[in-house]
Amino acid sequence: MLLARQDLVDDLLLWRGDRKPADRAVGDNFAFEENVSPARQSAFEAFTSDEAGLRNHTADHFMEIIRGAALDHVPDTFKPLNASALLRTIEPNQRVVRLICIDDALEKDPTIDFSRLSASSPPDPDIAARMIRLLNEYPGARPAFACLRSEVTADLAAPDWLTRLIARLGLGHFAPRSGQERRFVLMQYLVSNVIAATQGRVDTPFAIPTVVDQRPGEFFFPPPAGLGWGFTADLDPASGRPPVREFLHHRFPGEVQHIAKLGSLTGPIPRAPLAALRDAHLARLRTASGRTTHGQEMSHAVDPEA
Repeated sequence: MLLARQDLVDDLLLWRGDRKPADRAVGDNFAFEENVSPARQSAFEAFTSDEAGLRNHTADHFMEIIRGAALDHVPDTFKPLNASALLRTIEPNQRVVRLICIDDALEKDPTIDFSRLSASSPPDPDIAARMIRLLNEYPGARPAFACLRSEVTADLAAPDWLTRLIARLGLGHFAPRSGQERRFVLMQYLVSNVIAATQGRVDTPFAIPTVVDQRPGEFFFPPPAGLGWGFTADLDPASGRPPVREFLHHRFPGEVQHIAKLGSLTGPIPRAPLAALRDAHLARLRTASGRTTHGQEMSHAVDPEA
């Protein structure tokens, strides 16, 4: 993605020259991005942010254009200007899973007893309904990161399913710090549920994730053009597991019946150093795409993490 606005270009060059892995990663994501159409890039650069700088510009763009404030907001993610990243070939009968950290939602209603909710199977219907209502009332229409259940079936069946899923899906921003407890719900539904709920609002409610669909983040890694999906960056690249296909879908109201699992996790959880993690993922993308010179390794350019 070749940015045109000079102020954004200047910031990008600073990020890519930074020896801090997290900052370098965000700059690399813009440089490696290939699924943003010219129309989508023009709209992104034409957006006016409150503060200068690419990081602020991207964060403000996410809040206003992607998430929005209203529940009926339609992000640019699912509009025709994003044609090169829209995902039109997903099978309606496939099962989708999405992991949600629900700490923020639970703080809005501290009377919801998560321990009681997660102790029963199926979960207590009254408590579950209150939790779902909180999630559905969350402002805006942020696109949901999700994957196909068939690709994580073995992980979900394991006793440590939550740790495994966070690692497989590259959810480093969900990982709790040392001593911190975080609470999660795994939602499961059909592709057809999303299609039915968004019919009449968007023609294609699924898309390949791009760098302009989210806040700046080091655990996201844009896929090369032509692969047709996003791919999660495993936090444990030495495991040898294949990458999981990921995609975005338009927000739609959840239901109690969509709750598949509940769990909590206390940190820390292990992960590879960021530079090694991203280099391993880049190697997988090069193999999958056949483009051996795609992107650029990070390990040689930044200090290794402790």
